Amino acid sequence: MKTKTHLLSLMLCAFVLSGCSSIMMKYFGIRNIDRFDQKGYDNFINRLPDDVPYTALIGTAAQFDSVIHISSSEITQHIACQPIQMLYFKADSLAAWHVNCTGKPSGRTLNWNYDRNFEAFPPKSIYSCDSLGVTLQAYRDIYPEIATGSSYTVIVFWTNMMTRISQTAAKTVFDNYRKYAKGRDIRIYLINNDLFFAQMK
Repeated sequence: MKTKTHLLSLMLCAFVLSGCSSIMMKYFGIRNIDRFDQKGYDNFINRLPDDVPYTALIGTAAQFDSVIHISSSEITQHIACQPIQMLYFKADSLAAWHVNCTGKPSGRTLNWNYDRNFEAFPPKSIYSCDSLGVTLQAYRDIYPEIATGSSYTVIVFWTNMMTRISQTAAKTVFDNYRKYAKGRDIRIYLINNDLFFAQMK
């Protein structure tokens, strides 16, 4: 397993904040975590709007480690190790994948829709999904709570290590649902991965 320092460096590099200092980390609300904070988790969930249906899950460290290794491809693993991710599946096929390294810094958070990618459903993908070798079934094998049979499935990974940016990601997904997908057969899952980052030394 990668060390915490290596993963954080990778995350910040991908975050388009080269040369990022502790001051910049504080500015963007990025912090180290050493435990799962139930109060912080509850605060995040309680701030979400209640007009968008979703299922909230708390993933284990082992589950997110399996996500990182969901493919043998180094490129896919690099994408899958990012703390904040938004994956859109049409049936079993990946239709769009956005991670924190594809957002653009805006104020003290990230603008995920800087290129109007989220002005459609599913959103336009930053990556060529067919080349990444990722299926929804692979995620169901890791998270049994993900149901079968939906036309579309959206998975959002988030962490209180980057609370503000996680909130912006959730808002982007919910806004996209309201504007372009309301009434469709869609299931949305918000999966917290704090236990993975908290246990890293």
